[in-house]
Amino acid sequence: MTHVPFKGGAPAVLALMGGEVHAIITPIAELHPYIQGGRVQPIAVSSDKRTTQFPDIPAIAETVKGYEFTSWFGAFAPAGTSKPIVDRLSAEIKKALEDPEVTAKLAPQVLDPLYKNPEEFAKHLKAEYDRVRVELQESKVAAARAQEQVSSATAALAAAQEAAEELKKRVAELDVLLTDRRLHDELDRAFSDLRTHLNYQLRPELSELASAFLSELTDARYTELELDDQYNIVILEDGIPKPVLSGGEEDLANLVLRLAISQMIAERAGQNFSLLILDEVFGSLDEARRFNVVELLRGLQDRFEQVILITHIEPVREGVDRVITVRYDADTGASIVGDGDSVQPAEPERTLFDREPPSRRRDSEESVESGAGANV
Repeated sequence: MTHVPFKGGAPAVLALMGGEVHAIITPIAELHPYIQGGRVQPIAVSSDKRTTQFPDIPAIAETVKGYEFTSWFGAFAPAGTSKPIVDRLSAEIKKALEDPEVTAKLAPQVLDPLYKNPEEFAKHLKAEYDRVRVELQESKVAAARAQEQVSSATAALAAAQEAAEELKKRVAELDVLLTDRRLHDELDRAFSDLRTHLNYQLRPELSELASAFLSELTDARYTELELDDQYNIVILEDGIPKPVLSGGEEDLANLVLRLAISQMIAERAGQNFSLLILDEVFGSLDEARRFNVVELLRGLQDRFEQVILITHIEPVREGVDRVITVRYDADTGASIVGDGDSVQPAEPERTLFDREPPSRRRDSEESVESGAGANV
């Protein structure tokens, strides 16, 4: 309910009858003729009990226990007036209120005569003052609490609005992430399908190429090499997977797989590759297999114009066309490159492609073998 202040009872009554407000609280005397004329509908009286003029109108106290709000008229004398005068005035007022003619004139104004002597009137005023003071204090406390609640509610509302905005941002970010997730899932499925297709297409061909290289390098001791679903190398011996591979066999298997991949790339490209570089592929191979590797690389002349081998193995240099040596000069902190026939290092050498410190190098010369054209 919204409070609408008026400058007096008459404007409030006019607003009520004009439909500008839905209800008013005003002295009943101001509404008496309109109630009797049926222009306004009384709801309740604010006294502690029903009035004699309108016994059919209930009191608010009948619903709200202890409620009472009434207006009254009293007679006051200036402060310091002598008691005989006050008593004389009180007696005359009492006599007037008991006069039926006066009572008859007060009835149309909905005023009930009520006499109190000076002592009773003073006691009534003090009681009213004390009651109103307590109510005022309680109202102030209630207003303060209400203000605190309003402040808390305002802060909560601001926090809720901020949280709503933050939620809106998070929802938008979530929508973007969900879109990215759906795209990612689609790409993942597509790549999985592509991987499966490529595995199905490439593994047999890679296995066939690697098997041919393996047979040539092992003088047909091993003729079959397969790749499982994870591209792990499986060497077959008489059609049976070899359970354990020695270090040399494992290096050999890795080498032929690298060669098979290089050949497949060259074939897919539709033209020969100009360069193939192999680093330390002889480490655990015996002398016969080292020779076979060199011969096999010579056989790749139709696919690779030039093959470069990086190795520390001295005997290999006898089977290549040209040797370039690289040694590390500790005094200058630089690498020195020279022809393999003319440069004889006095200390362990270090290749340009190796970051291992000189102290851990072998005491043999490091060679970089290279081939050009049809030779290795």
